[in-house]
Amino acid sequence: MRLAYFFWNSFLPNFFKNFIKKKILSIQYKNINLSRGTIQKISILDIINKVIQFDNNVSLYETSIRGNFKIGEYSYINGPNTFLFSLNNYKIEIGRYCCVAMNTNMITYNDHLSNKLTNYPFIDYKEQHHGGDIIIGNDVWIGMNCIILPGIKIGNGAVIGAGTIVTKDVPDYAIYAGNPGKVIKYRFDENTINNLLKLERWNWDIEKVKKNYNLDFLNNNTKNE
Repeated sequence: MRLAYFFWNSFLPNFFKNFIKKKILSIQYKNINLSRGTIQKISILDIINKVIQFDNNVSLYETSIRGNFKIGEYSYINGPNTFLFSLNNYKIEIGRYCCVAMNTNMITYNDHLSNKLTNYPFIDYKEQHHGGDIIIGNDVWIGMNCIILPGIKIGNGAVIGAGTIVTKDVPDYAIYAGNPGKVIKYRFDENTINNLLKLERWNWDIEKVKKNYNLDFLNNNTKNE
């Protein structure tokens, strides 16, 4: 295995590597759209071992992915300069129908500690690192130039404003923005949010979502219960 990996890294041209990786991904998943730059930056071992997992009908443009990563159906991520790094056995999970704009960074681990005499990440600092899973719910919109810090959970239907540094968990259907970020307001009233969470629209097929995208459907559905 090591010899094969050495041969892969040392002798095969990039266009051939991309062809092989794209072929494997097309067998594993349906209707995924990955740019050449995205495919080139994904490790072949992560693809084979399914450390990186794509649901069907996802799109990623010029995105760098490393480590334990999973993205749900119909979600898309735009680059360039979008980095999603899952380090030290933590994971990044993005739900269904999510939109991530360019220049957004997510990282699950930080070992640069400001409470020490040096910022350099020495080995004996490892037990004091700051790390955690990043979990993005369904139907989430993340604007450009955002930073998602380790251990963050973003709820279903949330909107993250452009340029936001997300330092705390974001509730369902909140509009969260700023540096550091904070909840500006909620997209809907509490009753509407509760009804939307019960419906779990992100589990519907795409045609049903397209036909029922405004509040009129929700109001009619609530009356019929």
